[in-house]
Amino acid sequence: MTLRVGLSLMPQADFAAAALPLLQQGLVDVLEWGPDLREGPDWVPPDWFRALVAHFAGEGALLGHGVSGGLLSFDGDAAFDAWLAEIRVAVTATPVASFSEHYGFVRTRGWERTPPLPVRPDRETVVLGVARLERLREAVGAPVGLEDLALALSDRDLDARGAVLEVLLEPVDGFLHLDLHNLWCAAVNFDRDPVALMERYPLHRVRRIHLSGGSWSSVPGMDRPFRRDTHDDGVPDEVIALLPEALARCPGTTDVILEQLGGTIDPERYGEDFVRIRAAAGPVEAVDVERPGPFVPVEGAMPAEAWQDGLVTALSTGAPWGDWPDDLDARATSIARMLVGRWGRVRT
Repeated sequence: MTLRVGLSLMPQADFAAAALPLLQQGLVDVLEWGPDLREGPDWVPPDWFRALVAHFAGEGALLGHGVSGGLLSFDGDAAFDAWLAEIRVAVTATPVASFSEHYGFVRTRGWERTPPLPVRPDRETVVLGVARLERLREAVGAPVGLEDLALALSDRDLDARGAVLEVLLEPVDGFLHLDLHNLWCAAVNFDRDPVALMERYPLHRVRRIHLSGGSWSSVPGMDRPFRRDTHDDGVPDEVIALLPEALARCPGTTDVILEQLGGTIDPERYGEDFVRIRAAAGPVEAVDVERPGPFVPVEGAMPAEAWQDGLVTALSTGAPWGDWPDDLDARATSIARMLVGRWGRVRT
């Protein structure tokens, strides 16, 4: 299958300025679109944005990518139902070849909004995730997948990811959406070799690969900064160097996507990154990788719903919480507290 290289569509003018030369040269094979990504509640997409979505959909080269579905969020079904109805309407009008969402949770019954946070690897979470992935697949009428999360709260949290992703995706024959910057963030923050960490994931399920950039955050009282997937800078050399390694281990990959948030794009650097990614996506020699080990669910003392709510509350207040993981990384926890303080919204 031919490997397609493309862009993650953003609605801001700096994306248009950066993407136009690449589009005019015929270098963009595929476009990734977030139907739930908008500038505000009354936002109307500009004409050029709608034209690109329609064109790539007509070519069978439009990919869907959700940002607010919360597939693994224990907050009841109302918010997920509303989101799913929105996605169904969008992709009915403009079909996508596949659709991905994010691993992690973004809401609880007590919190209207949270930053993306890791889930506990328990049976309840898997059951919820599989049911929602099945509903998403029915709504979009196309293969569905999950994108890996950059933030981990402990080594055990990070090490459990591959097996959890496999048991979530297997019942729906779903795909892994591998974000190489997220992978690199996790590797840097937990002193891991990124290729070895990659090999813990179900790489036989990878169909889509992201490359993006981010930033470093200082941690009070610690000399070592923390790498975050803020998507607001160019792609680091180390991340581009991971692309051939990933393609060698992920033979089912069909699409490689450059992702950067609108409003942060330098058109010259963006174009250079895209050209470098296309060059790095050349033919590679395959490398055999073992599949993840068996899923070993955590049997927690509290239900998964209460655990998620308790985690966010604990991060916002310093209160005790849950029973997994018990080996929290101090820098990661500090960053998670900062994110909850900035983005978390308690339900009223």
